Amino acid sequence: MAKVEIVKVFIASPGDLSEERKLFPGIIQHVNDIKAHSLNCHLEPLGWEDALPGFGRPQEIINEDVRECDLFIMILWKRWGTPSGSFTSGSEEEFTIAYDRYKRAGTPHLLLYFRSVPEHMMADPGEQLQKVLDFRNTVEVQRICLYRIYDDPTQWKDLLVKHLCLWLDKKQYGKSFGVVQEQESLEIPTEAEKRILELQSQLRAMSARLETTQSKLRAEAINYAVEAMHLADEGRVTLSEEKYAKSIDLYEEPDVLNTFGTFLLRIGSIVRATEKFKRLLILSEEHNDQRMRALAYSSLGIVYRTQSDLRTAEEMHQKALNLNKKLNNRDGMAIDYKNLATTHRIRGNLKLAENMYREALQINREIDNKKGMAICYSHIATIGRIRGDLESSIQMYQKAIRINKELENKEGLASNYSNLGIIYRVRGDLDMAENMFRQSLEINQELGIKEGLANNYSNLGTVLRKRKDLNAAHTMYEQALELNKELGNKVGIASALSNLGNVQKARGDLASAEKLYKKALVINEELGATMAMAICYNLLGSLRRMRGDLDEAESMFEKSLEINKELGSKEGLAITYKNLGLVYKKRGDWREAAEALRTSAHFFREIGNMRSSEAIERSIDSLNIQPG
Repeated sequence: MAKVEIVKVFIASPGDLSEERKLFPGIIQHVNDIKAHSLNCHLEPLGWEDALPGFGRPQEIINEDVRECDLFIMILWKRWGTPSGSFTSGSEEEFTIAYDRYKRAGTPHLLLYFRSVPEHMMADPGEQLQKVLDFRNTVEVQRICLYRIYDDPTQWKDLLVKHLCLWLDKKQYGKSFGVVQEQESLEIPTEAEKRILELQSQLRAMSARLETTQSKLRAEAINYAVEAMHLADEGRVTLSEEKYAKSIDLYEEPDVLNTFGTFLLRIGSIVRATEKFKRLLILSEEHNDQRMRALAYSSLGIVYRTQSDLRTAEEMHQKALNLNKKLNNRDGMAIDYKNLATTHRIRGNLKLAENMYREALQINREIDNKKGMAICYSHIATIGRIRGDLESSIQMYQKAIRINKELENKEGLASNYSNLGIIYRVRGDLDMAENMFRQSLEINQELGIKEGLANNYSNLGTVLRKRKDLNAAHTMYEQALELNKELGNKVGIASALSNLGNVQKARGDLASAEKLYKKALVINEELGATMAMAICYNLLGSLRRMRGDLDEAESMFEKSLEINKELGSKEGLAITYKNLGLVYKKRGDWREAAEALRTSAHFFREIGNMRSSEAIERSIDSLNIQPG
């Protein structure tokens, strides 16, 4: 029997995280039961509680465990800790030893977590919390390692279980591990940004006449908000959050609430983002402010869309649009049309979505909102890509890129690069596709945008899978799945499940692949995501064909064909006709096979994928169909 490998897992934290430390041994045992023991590994928990008594400085005895551990976990909340003799706290000393080892030898692997802090404390942190925030900022700016923010011990438990299981998978496949930080570009409403900047200008001009305490607090709050906006644009997430918290603590400016909520949504703090938007809605009702109410509905719609509740999202965006039309608020109308279009695009109603994007584009042109124009160009390009009009899509994406470079809008560029990568992948140019995805990934890591990261991991996984690097692809898809679960993004979860099914299929594990495809299909049917449903039908049909169940395979492909015809998706039609041709070929229906394959080759040519088109043409020639 093979020798069991002992993996030592050390946990470091100050004294204010006793709940997490109590959970830690049970988490380790759970991971041993569900994953580690099946891989012939045994995780052994270590911490200050486990250090053996001995002579010398107490911290030095604990440090011996740090020097021997394979995984180092650090969690921080409100307290930094007390000096250990050589460092400002024991946790700092333990992290320094672990990080120095990692830089020298690539071990231990570092898992870093910060428990979220109430905003009133971030606004006035005090000495202990300020040290924690300074450390988090240093980690972020120097890119020492990536980290996670969590809300409560239960969420941390779930995160740690996922990360330990993922690390074990990567250990088995020989890959290094790093926790990813908290693709559509989330737009902070231009109207809100403008109003905050205008308010700052007005209040500065009035500074000499500001007499009341409230007016002075409001002016100071606006200044903090402007700083926060600039820091967020630079990817300085920790400092941005601090400035937003100080702003809100001083004065609840509605537009600041909205931009803070959008910032929180970008970094994956959905619960806190929702709180801000709901608070904005309450304020709008208290003040009977229709503009504010429209802003709240619009932002809540984005939350519901992120969580894949498309019906509620549409309802929120429609309410916002109705209010903005009454107010003749052109900024708001452009955003509402764009948001409504996105819900329709996800559902597969491409014609209606494109009309709404063009409506939003026209308004943005009229009001000279370049950022809004870039977002609309990108969305219209995506619809063109889905339909297979790749040249037009590339032109649209390039228009968006030019504007985003001019505006130095990194988030928009990340989205554009990711979408261009998909076009190159569809055409079979995997090197260019990977280059685009990695540029996007780098920006999203810098800005800490979870949704963008999830999309990047998924897209890179597909490139790796097409190169037959199945272990690396599996790792990428797992990271995408994990992030989408954190975001509550059901569309992303379904996509990740389908992709993981593709890996299992390529490995020959058809039973596991089928389970994953079916899970994805159930989610997509529940959401009414027709384009994703068509993909699932194709995948399930391919499994049936491989098993020789040709009637069931044909039924699945026919369902996919019907949806792709309705959507006008040339890529989807190319794949489905190819699959149908293979069914007919397996039956010996040579003429039907040739007709379906020719149609597939035609659509592959239309989207510029000449490699697939030529391969199909060669397979048609091999059929040797006799005249008559």
